[in-house]
Amino acid sequence: MFWMPGDENGPITDDAGSETLAEFWEWRNDYENTPVKEFLFEFFEVYGISGARVLAFSSADPNLCVGELHSDANTYDDLVLATAFGQFMKEGCIDSEIHRLALNSAQRQIAPIVLNFRCANPDERLIGLGKTIQALKKCA
Repeated sequence: MFWMPGDENGPITDDAGSETLAEFWEWRNDYENTPVKEFLFEFFEVYGISGARVLAFSSADPNLCVGELHSDANTYDDLVLATAFGQFMKEGCIDSEIHRLALNSAQRQIAPIVLNFRCANPDERLIGLGKTIQALKKCA
């Protein structure tokens, strides 16, 4: 599940996750010594997520993913998780700041309020996110 972009229960979900993975790998070839957060901030803009919203989404508050900002908050989580696992796949590690953001994103997505709002099959997604969180904790 970790290595299959597009797996709805893995860390690299849907088209946004797959696109993020491809864009990150291409970007990383040109900017191998640049902090990964620079990629994320640039890529958030592609998806229309402003810097102010990015700062708000860096918390683990699950209410962000079901309220007025749910679309941007869920997209943020998808992009962060795809970038973190993309970096792990490419480099065997995750930058500490990206690791923290990815863990917050996974923990927010595993909240019952978000699972029930976002997922057609919340039980399967819960299992996948649980494995994602376990993997992130092992990378710490």
